[in-house]
Amino acid sequence: MPLRKPPGSLRSAFVVALGVLVLLRLAQYLSIVTLIYDDELTEMLRLALDIHDGSFVFNDPNSFVQKYTFQPFSQGTLVLQILTVGFSYLMGPTSWALLSSVLLLETIAFGCFLALGVRLGGLKGLGLAALLWLVASPASVVAVQLMPYGIHTE
Repeated sequence: MPLRKPPGSLRSAFVVALGVLVLLRLAQYLSIVTLIYDDELTEMLRLALDIHDGSFVFNDPNSFVQKYTFQPFSQGTLVLQILTVGFSYLMGPTSWALLSSVLLLETIAFGCFLALGVRLGGLKGLGLAALLWLVASPASVVAVQLMPYGIHTE
């Protein structure tokens, strides 16, 4: 009868993979921060800055969405701005708060991808899923993952 790996090893491999993702994205962010920092990045911090300055006033949902949506066709940016408000209480309204929001969403997506790998192939499936996500991603995909607005990569 073959020995089964204890569930703790699978859990620890899962946690290690998530930790590697966070460390890798932080290193990548620090290495290309000058390429992705511009006025659009600060525009994504508008809600956190308005709350921090005390100039935020909620009139109605429609005006809130119109004012804080980055571009009229990018409603998902409002989700990032709301998450950034939470992180701005810890870090202040900085690009690090915005990066934390982006990293949180990618970590959740990565965790779901790892869970799929575990379901399909156990520990080997987890390793393959982690390898595909972390190593096989082309630079353009990583740049889009690090850009909070995710609209373009120039």
